Amino acid sequence: MRDKVTSWDQLPVLLTVWPETAAILRVNKTRAYAMAREGAIPGLIKLGRRRYRVSRDVLRRWLEGGGQEAVR
Repeated sequence: MRDKVTSWDQLPVLLTVWPETAAILRVNKTRAYAMAREGAIPGLIKLGRRRYRVSRDVLRRWLEGGGQEAVR
């Protein structure tokens, strides 16, 4: 996410935890992965033992709803 993104539609459908989701949530790399391990990021998809992706659309709905509860 080096280029400035101005629209959700410019993001890939599946986001990486670092740097994409971390930038959206405005957290650092360590916190982003801790949130992923804790299940605190909605729309999290685990790929294998150590790879994660986050659903752009689920994350967007969660943030637009105030980010109160994780949606699984």
